[in-house]
Amino acid sequence: MPRPNTLARSCTLLLFSLGLAAAGLAQDTIPTPTRGPLHRDLYWLSVGLGVGSEDFAGHAALFYQHRANLFALRASATAGLFDDGIQDVALLYGRAYGPRNRWRLGLATGLALVDGCIEPGEGSLFGDCKARPTVVGVPVDAQVVWLPSEYVGLGLHGFADFNSLLSFAGVTLSLQLGRVR
Repeated sequence: MPRPNTLARSCTLLLFSLGLAAAGLAQDTIPTPTRGPLHRDLYWLSVGLGVGSEDFAGHAALFYQHRANLFALRASATAGLFDDGIQDVALLYGRAYGPRNRWRLGLATGLALVDGCIEPGEGSLFGDCKARPTVVGVPVDAQVVWLPSEYVGLGLHGFADFNSLLSFAGVTLSLQLGRVR
């Protein structure tokens, strides 16, 4: 009667193996969250005030993000109480990382129209300001933003513009409103 005992062992071993295989397949079919590419288009308004190369700085921008592509229309300015004031309007393209883990990093560049009022000499609040002609500049825009909700972001926004009139830069504390993540 060794044969039925061997058959019982073989059947037990076969059932045990099938049970392990079924458990392994069941674990593979459970969906797990992945960090694939961003599939949702985002858009927001960003405004900020801070410090700049001419004392004070400010910016206002409209951003659109499609996956990692970042597009923007930005106006930025720096001015001092007793110094020159210069501003630009820029069309930008760049790349963004995020929003993942409630953070976004972005870097963009493009073309800008730059103009300003530059005082000869030291400049003064009450002096004669000499308006300068509009020139083309190369803007750079960088941002690090914390996204506490789907519609609000807070961050640091840096900008610079390199041009023949007067290159300038600034860093602002920015508020972003819109579909930010």
